[in-house]
Amino acid sequence: MYYARVNLYPRTLSAGLRAILSLGTLAFCLTAARPGVAQPAPALAAKAGEAVGTVQVGKTTVTLKYAYASGPADPGDSVYQIMLTDGPVPPDVLARGLGMGGAKALLQSGKLAGITMLISAEGFLRNIIPFAGDLRGEKMLASAGRLDSFVVTPNGVTGQGRKVSAGQGWSFAASFNAAVSKP
Repeated sequence: MYYARVNLYPRTLSAGLRAILSLGTLAFCLTAARPGVAQPAPALAAKAGEAVGTVQVGKTTVTLKYAYASGPADPGDSVYQIMLTDGPVPPDVLARGLGMGGAKALLQSGKLAGITMLISAEGFLRNIIPFAGDLRGEKMLASAGRLDSFVVTPNGVTGQGRKVSAGQGWSFAASFNAAVSKP
Protein backbone atom coordinates (compact mmCIF):
# COMPACT_ATOMS: atom_id res chain seq x y z
CA MET A 1 0.00 0.00 0.00
CA TYR A 2 1.28 3.42 -0.88
CA TYR A 3 0.89 6.42 1.47
CA ALA A 4 1.58 9.86 0.19
CA ARG A 5 3.44 12.11 2.54
CA VAL A 6 1.81 15.52 2.57
CA ASN A 7 3.95 18.39 3.67
CA LEU A 8 1.73 21.29 4.69
CA TYR A 9 4.72 23.60 4.79
CA PRO A 10 7.00 22.73 1.87
CA ARG A 11 10.63 23.70 2.26
CA THR A 12 10.19 26.17 -0.57
CA LEU A 13 8.25 28.48 1.76
CA SER A 14 10.31 30.80 3.87
CA ALA A 15 10.30 30.45 7.65
CA GLY A 16 8.48 33.78 7.89
CA LEU A 17 5.71 32.67 5.52
CA ARG A 18 5.32 29.37 7.42
CA ALA A 19 4.97 31.37 10.68
CA ILE A 20 2.32 33.62 9.13
CA LEU A 21 0.37 30.60 7.88
CA SER A 22 0.58 29.00 11.34
CA LEU A 23 -0.62 32.17 13.09
CA GLY A 24 -3.43 32.57 10.56
CA THR A 25 -4.59 29.00 11.18
CA LEU A 26 -4.43 29.55 14.96
CA ALA A 27 -6.40 32.82 14.70
CA PHE A 28 -9.08 31.13 12.60
CA CYS A 29 -9.44 28.27 15.11
CA LEU A 30 -9.66 30.66 18.08
CA THR A 31 -12.22 32.87 16.35
CA ALA A 32 -14.39 29.92 15.35
CA ALA A 33 -14.37 28.51 18.90
CA ARG A 34 -14.93 31.84 20.68
CA PRO A 35 -18.27 32.19 22.50
CA GLY A 36 -20.55 35.15 21.84
CA VAL A 37 -19.72 38.54 23.28
CA ALA A 38 -22.13 40.06 25.77
CA GLN A 39 -23.81 43.22 24.70
CA PRO A 40 -23.27 46.21 27.00
CA ALA A 41 -25.59 46.44 29.98
CA PRO A 42 -28.17 49.24 29.66
CA ALA A 43 -28.17 52.30 31.91
CA LEU A 44 -29.50 51.77 35.44
CA ALA A 45 -33.25 51.46 35.75
CA ALA A 46 -34.76 54.64 37.22
CA LYS A 47 -37.67 53.36 39.33
CA ALA A 48 -37.87 50.67 42.00
CA GLY A 49 -39.36 47.50 40.56
CA GLU A 50 -37.99 48.20 37.09
CA ALA A 51 -35.56 46.19 34.95
CA VAL A 52 -34.11 47.15 31.58
CA GLY A 53 -32.42 44.65 29.29
CA THR A 54 -32.69 41.22 27.72
CA VAL A 55 -31.98 37.57 28.26
CA GLN A 56 -31.27 35.51 25.14
CA VAL A 57 -31.60 31.74 24.88
CA GLY A 58 -30.73 30.50 21.43
CA LYS A 59 -32.92 32.49 19.03
CA THR A 60 -35.35 33.57 21.78
CA THR A 61 -34.92 37.09 23.17
CA VAL A 62 -36.89 38.15 26.24
CA THR A 63 -37.19 41.81 27.23
CA LEU A 64 -36.79 42.23 30.98
CA LYS A 65 -39.09 44.86 32.52
CA TYR A 66 -39.68 43.98 36.20
CA ALA A 67 -37.22 43.59 39.10
CA TYR A 68 -37.75 41.90 42.46
CA ALA A 69 -35.32 41.36 45.34
CA SER A 70 -35.27 39.64 48.70
CA GLY A 71 -32.62 39.23 51.34
CA PRO A 72 -30.49 38.87 53.18
CA ALA A 73 -31.86 35.56 54.45
CA ASP A 74 -29.92 35.52 57.74
CA PRO A 75 -28.70 38.41 59.91
CA GLY A 76 -25.03 37.56 59.20
CA ASP A 77 -25.67 36.78 55.54
CA SER A 78 -25.10 39.27 52.74
CA VAL A 79 -26.72 37.42 49.82
CA TYR A 80 -29.66 38.84 47.89
CA GLN A 81 -31.99 36.96 45.58
CA ILE A 82 -32.80 38.98 42.46
CA MET A 83 -35.46 38.10 39.88
CA LEU A 84 -35.83 39.97 36.57
CA THR A 85 -38.92 39.13 34.51
CA ASP A 86 -40.82 40.07 31.37
CA GLY A 87 -44.12 40.47 33.22
CA PRO A 88 -45.34 41.40 36.69
CA VAL A 89 -45.55 38.85 39.49
CA PRO A 90 -49.05 38.96 41.04
CA PRO A 91 -49.03 40.34 44.62
CA ASP A 92 -50.48 37.13 46.12
CA VAL A 93 -47.65 35.08 44.54
CA LEU A 94 -45.04 37.66 45.51
CA ALA A 95 -46.25 37.44 49.12
CA ARG A 96 -45.02 33.81 49.11
CA GLY A 97 -41.51 34.95 48.15
CA LEU A 98 -39.20 34.62 45.17
CA GLY A 99 -38.47 30.89 45.68
CA MET A 100 -40.19 27.76 44.41
CA GLY A 101 -43.27 28.27 46.57
CA GLY A 102 -43.74 31.71 45.06
CA ALA A 103 -42.56 33.64 42.02
CA LYS A 104 -39.97 31.13 40.77
CA ALA A 105 -42.79 28.67 40.04
CA LEU A 106 -44.13 31.16 37.45
CA LEU A 107 -40.74 31.15 35.71
CA GLN A 108 -40.50 27.35 35.68
CA SER A 109 -44.03 26.96 34.34
CA GLY A 110 -43.40 29.36 31.46
CA LYS A 111 -46.02 31.89 32.61
CA LEU A 112 -43.15 34.37 32.97
CA ALA A 113 -39.67 34.48 31.47
CA GLY A 114 -36.52 36.00 32.94
CA ILE A 115 -33.54 35.26 35.15
CA THR A 116 -32.84 34.70 38.83
CA MET A 117 -29.57 35.57 40.53
CA LEU A 118 -27.98 35.17 43.95
CA ILE A 119 -25.71 38.16 44.51
CA SER A 120 -23.49 39.03 47.47
CA ALA A 121 -23.55 42.58 48.88
CA GLU A 122 -20.20 43.07 47.12
CA GLY A 123 -21.79 42.32 43.72
CA PHE A 124 -20.40 38.80 43.27
CA LEU A 125 -22.76 36.55 41.29
CA ARG A 126 -23.06 33.30 43.21
CA ASN A 127 -25.35 31.92 40.53
CA ILE A 128 -27.51 33.03 37.65
CA ILE A 129 -30.27 30.92 36.08
CA PRO A 130 -32.17 31.66 32.84
CA PHE A 131 -35.87 30.92 32.42
CA ALA A 132 -36.53 31.62 28.73
CA GLY A 133 -37.07 29.68 25.52
CA ASP A 134 -36.36 26.01 26.14
CA LEU A 135 -34.47 26.69 29.38
CA ARG A 136 -36.59 26.67 32.53
CA GLY A 137 -33.93 26.46 35.20
CA GLU A 138 -31.95 23.54 33.76
CA LYS A 139 -28.79 25.56 33.06
CA MET A 140 -26.95 27.96 35.34
CA LEU A 141 -23.67 29.70 35.89
CA ALA A 142 -22.19 29.34 39.38
CA SER A 143 -19.47 31.62 40.74
CA ALA A 144 -20.03 33.81 37.68
CA GLY A 145 -17.85 36.77 38.68
CA ARG A 146 -18.98 40.27 39.54
CA LEU A 147 -21.72 42.42 38.09
CA ASP A 148 -20.62 45.67 36.49
CA SER A 149 -22.25 47.40 39.48
CA PHE A 150 -24.32 46.40 42.52
CA VAL A 151 -25.34 48.77 45.30
CA VAL A 152 -27.34 48.04 48.44
CA THR A 153 -29.09 51.10 49.89
CA PRO A 154 -31.68 51.56 52.64
CA ASN A 155 -34.30 51.78 49.85
CA GLY A 156 -33.29 48.63 47.93
CA VAL A 157 -30.71 47.38 45.46
CA THR A 158 -29.55 48.52 42.06
CA GLY A 159 -27.38 46.59 39.68
CA GLN A 160 -26.04 46.39 36.19
CA GLY A 161 -24.38 43.47 34.46
CA ARG A 162 -23.96 41.13 31.52
CA LYS A 163 -22.82 37.58 31.07
CA VAL A 164 -22.44 35.08 28.25
CA SER A 165 -22.69 31.44 29.27
CA ALA A 166 -19.80 29.33 28.05
CA GLY A 167 -21.27 26.62 25.84
CA GLN A 168 -24.81 26.81 27.26
CA GLY A 169 -26.31 29.01 24.53
CA TRP A 170 -27.64 31.91 26.60
CA SER A 171 -26.66 35.42 27.69
CA PHE A 172 -28.07 38.43 29.46
CA ALA A 173 -27.45 42.16 29.67
CA ALA A 174 -29.58 44.13 32.11
CA SER A 175 -29.84 46.75 34.80
CA PHE A 176 -32.31 46.76 37.66
CA ASN A 177 -33.67 48.74 40.58
CA ALA A 178 -35.64 46.80 43.19
CA ALA A 179 -37.04 47.30 46.66
CA VAL A 180 -35.88 44.51 48.97
CA SER A 181 -38.38 42.31 50.75
CA LYS A 182 -37.46 40.01 53.61
CA PRO A 183 -37.35 36.32 52.68
